[in-house]
Amino acid sequence: MKSSYLTEAFPIFGYEPPFLISKERGCYCIPLEVTLPEIFTLTPKEYEGLNQLFTNIISILGENTLIHKQDLFFESHYSIDKERIERDWFETEDELHFKERPFLEHRCYLALHKVPKSHYKKSPLMVNSYLTKTKLGLFDSPIPEGYSDSEVMEGFRVKVLAVNNLINESGLVKSKLLAFDDLFGDSGYYTSYLEATYGNPMGSDISFENNGLYVGTKKGQFQTLENLDQFSSESVFDYCHYGKFNSGSQQFPVGNLFSLGFSIPYEHIINQYIYVPPKEIGIGLLKKRAKRLHRYATNKKGGSKHHLPRPNSRL
Repeated sequence: MKSSYLTEAFPIFGYEPPFLISKERGCYCIPLEVTLPEIFTLTPKEYEGLNQLFTNIISILGENTLIHKQDLFFESHYSIDKERIERDWFETEDELHFKERPFLEHRCYLALHKVPKSHYKKSPLMVNSYLTKTKLGLFDSPIPEGYSDSEVMEGFRVKVLAVNNLINESGLVKSKLLAFDDLFGDSGYYTSYLEATYGNPMGSDISFENNGLYVGTKKGQFQTLENLDQFSSESVFDYCHYGKFNSGSQQFPVGNLFSLGFSIPYEHIINQYIYVPPKEIGIGLLKKRAKRLHRYATNKKGGSKHHLPRPNSRL
């Protein structure tokens, strides 16, 4: 079975605090760890404020940016709260009741990327092709101007700091910039992500045997949502009501992605992407695509007509 080193497939080319330099398509990003509110604690008005918060984040970052929100749900075991167990008998019994019980611990990350202007035209087949070297040690493709322009990188850093402050001032969500140990430490993000678990690293192998993905003894599966038709409802609002606990007198609003994340009883990872392309280039390419599809729909491509073959003629 063919094997390779993780460093060869690892998508991070380098780390220059606070920037992560990616191999893919020439992007760099600043990662944040986000602390979300407890489930069933937000009112409908607060959910509207939460959605407006993310709208403001997109507006601050502007064009040529990519926002990647990732939620990790890995199994953990409940640890006793030492402060509660020393208060009174009821809290002691409550802590002992949940001691060592398994549950899905949730951690959320927000990676804010600055992408080159040519990112819109790149193909998914070019993953990890950026910064690849030839046998002579020379780079195959030129480095985008954003990598050599310190003003562009500093401007993006200032925007991310503004986003971080905006999140913390919202009163709904908290965030912090991730340092080196938070990313690459023994209990950091990449260790947790690559081993699909929290806690101390176990050195789990990643395997693709039998056309599957295995992380140690865990087998992974992939599901993708591409359009609204795949949701249970065609309309997407700021929130929806959780029918199991909802009643006329008592309402339990939840986010519209609740059923895709929190209610799944298995360990899982959810990735959400928002890409903001250059406005002029994006509109231009969409218009070209619309014209091309219109020509196909009206059978006017090239001005030629298609004829069916004769019954006895060769195809």
